[in-house]
Amino acid sequence: MLASIIAARASLGEGPCTNLRFAVCCGAALPKPQAPLFKRLRDAPKGGKRAMPTLHCLSKSDDDQPPAMGEALANSFEGAEVLWHDLGHRLPPAEMYKEVVAFMDRAGPDLKRST
Repeated sequence: MLASIIAARASLGEGPCTNLRFAVCCGAALPKPQAPLFKRLRDAPKGGKRAMPTLHCLSKSDDDQPPAMGEALANSFEGAEVLWHDLGHRLPPAEMYKEVVAFMDRAGPDLKRST
């Protein structure tokens, strides 16, 4: 959830991380104490915010964070991508890492990747 807060603020041009390029949020739900921030993000006109590519790794079997709240978080970011898996409140399985890396390559094609 912390990553989503930083990404939302960066998209609105607020906070110390305004140069953030993208965010990957795993098992994150819409943080209720920050609801006003995410409402401002959703309501901001396109010219009033910077596009922030986000990938949200969610699971329908997550018993820690309700999947609907994860979808609500994703819906706060314009053009958010959602990667569904079946492992509950855990990182996606290793066989899905290729999809996470592909997202990062699309979101930051000029960033160097260590090998």
